[in-house]
Amino acid sequence: MSILTILISCYREIMKLDGEKIKVGYLIKKGAVRKNWTTRYCVLRSDSIAYYKAPNDPPKGVIWLDSETRVTNLDAKKKFSFTLTQPHNTREYWLAAADPKEHNMWMDAIRKVIEERKSGDGVGLRSSTSAALSGAPEASDAGEDSSWVYCCDTKKM
Repeated sequence: MSILTILISCYREIMKLDGEKIKVGYLIKKGAVRKNWTTRYCVLRSDSIAYYKAPNDPPKGVIWLDSETRVTNLDAKKKFSFTLTQPHNTREYWLAAADPKEHNMWMDAIRKVIEERKSGDGVGLRSSTSAALSGAPEASDAGEDSSWVYCCDTKKM
């Protein structure tokens, strides 16, 4: 399979993100190349966090979550920040919230998603997670899930 084929498949998966929106809001994300911090609109679903420049824009990228994803609090290095890492992915995602309440809400929601994936790889997550997290929107997009794509950054295509 060529790199181009993989990139096209990855882009198609990003464009058909599926699942109930568990948590939405703005986070500050550290760039992979320039290392600058940029505000992104983020949507947490049962299998991913998609990030956008603005709510109605196409996704800038997706962080696919699985049972091996680790969430680490980095509040000491940058206020209200945390990282997402995976053993099968060399990229470390740095994210930060605007205040301690949002920081805790995002970390709790992401940890809940990871725990649900550990206990059944996301089976039944859409109903149980949104009930457990207050204020979760119920809107969803059409599409299907991909288990092999863990991360894609659309600006590199």
